[in-house]
Amino acid sequence: MTMRKKPLLSVLAVYAVCFVFRWMEYFFIRTDQTVWGEAILHKLAGFAVLCIAAKLFSCTLESLGFSKRGVRKHLFWGVLFGIFVFLIAYG
Repeated sequence: MTMRKKPLLSVLAVYAVCFVFRWMEYFFIRTDQTVWGEAILHKLAGFAVLCIAAKLFSCTLESLGFSKRGVRKHLFWGVLFGIFVFLIAYG
């Protein structure tokens, strides 16, 4: 039976991979003690896993809710918000 016919198993497999990245970040890399703050690496790894899983299951990122429209604008506002929060927290 393929993974496509067992969606629960597929979701659990993706979750397990993401959990391993989270565990490694918290206990080995320890980004909570760096300027990056906690959870940055496993979120980036989670997005990469999502892209790989979408490709494996023949999904497009658009079908998962991501849009190509306004990427630069949203990225700009996200970075600006991140800088603002960083300055408030550590300024």
